[in-house]
Amino acid sequence: DYSMVWIFFIPFAVVGIVGSRAGLYYLTVFYLMVFAVAVNGLGEWDEHIWTELGILRISLASILCVALALALDVTNTDLNARIVDQRKQEKVYIEELKRVSNTDSLTKLYNRHYLTEVCEVYLATQSRKDNYVSFFILDIDYFKLYNDQFGHMAGDELLTIIAQHVKQYIKRESDLVFLLGGEE
Repeated sequence: DYSMVWIFFIPFAVVGIVGSRAGLYYLTVFYLMVFAVAVNGLGEWDEHIWTELGILRISLASILCVALALALDVTNTDLNARIVDQRKQEKVYIEELKRVSNTDSLTKLYNRHYLTEVCEVYLATQSRKDNYVSFFILDIDYFKLYNDQFGHMAGDELLTIIAQHVKQYIKRESDLVFLLGGEE
């Protein structure tokens, strides 16, 4: 007779809904009531009589179901915490990849790729507001000769110094500085 099989699914539902701590409390109360009913003989189990073996079977099965439900909840909670941590780490990596792909590694200025990405959106936004957009292009005269005479390391240093000076003059957050080419 499987008339009381439903009580073995209760732990999974309760723990799944309220979690392991509150679930353990609710399941303790629930099974105390079930066992009280069983001991008082108000139900049917083994040929219409609650025997010691019947009570032992239902007790062991209930304990095993509660233990399994709690173990599954703890495992699931641990996995969910790991997934949340992994997603946070992925967001950090994605932001770092965006930053790296949009900036020049030497000067830390935005690169040409980011200029093309931002330019369309920025121009559309400013034109809707009837605002003007200004571009300034700096060109380093005789930069190739400087590189040839002093070396590319010195040329990189010069580009970095110029980039820092230009960035010092940028005061508004909406102003952007890009490195278009080797000397622009």
